[in-house]
Amino acid sequence: MSPNRTTRRRSRPTVIGTLGTAVLLLAAPLAVFVVAVFLAGWHLGIVRTGSMEPVLATGALIVASPISAEEVEAGMIVEFIDPADRSRVITHRVVEINRDPDTGATTFTTRGDANAQVDSRPVPPENIRSEVRWQVPGLGALLWKLRWPYSLVLLIVPAGLVLIGSLVNRPQGDADGDGEDGHEDPTLLDCISCPARVEPGFRYCPSCGIRQRPVVASPLGDAVDTASGVDLTTG
Repeated sequence: MSPNRTTRRRSRPTVIGTLGTAVLLLAAPLAVFVVAVFLAGWHLGIVRTGSMEPVLATGALIVASPISAEEVEAGMIVEFIDPADRSRVITHRVVEINRDPDTGATTFTTRGDANAQVDSRPVPPENIRSEVRWQVPGLGALLWKLRWPYSLVLLIVPAGLVLIGSLVNRPQGDADGDGEDGHEDPTLLDCISCPARVEPGFRYCPSCGIRQRPVVASPLGDAVDTASGVDLTTG
């Protein structure tokens, strides 16, 4: 068996496994970030329009924390339920806090930073949801593209690559010392660390990479392990 053939057979599984592991390592910090946000009682949102540019760019991922109406101050960027359509959530800046002198009722005037006019309807206190704490530009658009069921691909593909890499990287066929008919090749030696078989003259095992003990010829012409004096030939 040629050394080049063994190397080629083992390099492809290594690349597959490494690729899958790399994707998992890249996805892991994002997963930790999302879990930490939800454990803190905060939530994530995606900026869909340019009404708050340049402060909040379209496609940004925003992190918001719950806030009560009593905590709202002018200048805050808040998420609130649209008074005209309760199915919509808007992210705009509070530009004025209004208090009715007769009833004492409070409402909030809001406006998008990129808009010339304030929002048409004042926001009642019960519609205030949260305050925007910070943003990650561009990440919201990426997560939107990876929304369910597309996010399933992000979980399955890396795990599949790692699994395939581990399966095909197992010693088999003539790559681990077996001949074409599945029987062991008597000219190969056992690796000192793993079940693979190593060609005489190879200083390192092509499977585990462990350096092999030197083998020299005895006066009788047999291959002998210099560390143990054991005859390594099969006769």
